[in-house]
Amino acid sequence: MKKTEKKTAQAEEFQPEGVLKLRKPLMLDGKSVRELRYDFGALTAQDLIDADKDRADENDNMVYLQTIDTTSLLCLFARAVAHKMENCALSDIKRLYALDGQAAVVLARRFFTQGQDAEDTEEETFSTEL
Repeated sequence: MKKTEKKTAQAEEFQPEGVLKLRKPLMLDGKSVRELRYDFGALTAQDLIDADKDRADENDNMVYLQTIDTTSLLCLFARAVAHKMENCALSDIKRLYALDGQAAVVLARRFFTQGQDAEDTEEETFSTEL
């Protein structure tokens, strides 16, 4: 498969709106929830700003470098879920079973890196060729 075909296939595979099926239920408003609906396609620039603020609140002493780390991705996932499930907040997402949290991180990362080939990005960023 050519690189352009691979990028197109990867971009087509990811759907910005969907459901994360939880391995362990999460209590929301006194109810046991086994899935979280999300919509990354509904995120706005304001959501990115607000997620940055959420992320900063998580670690006041850290100098924030604009990176997409686990905390940032969970903050963004929480905002994508909030577009579909208003009763779910970041504080709820932080209570997810670790493997469910990791799945949320993977979904957010896939949304924000869709269509990018990690090798191409690394080569462009760290190329030492003259």
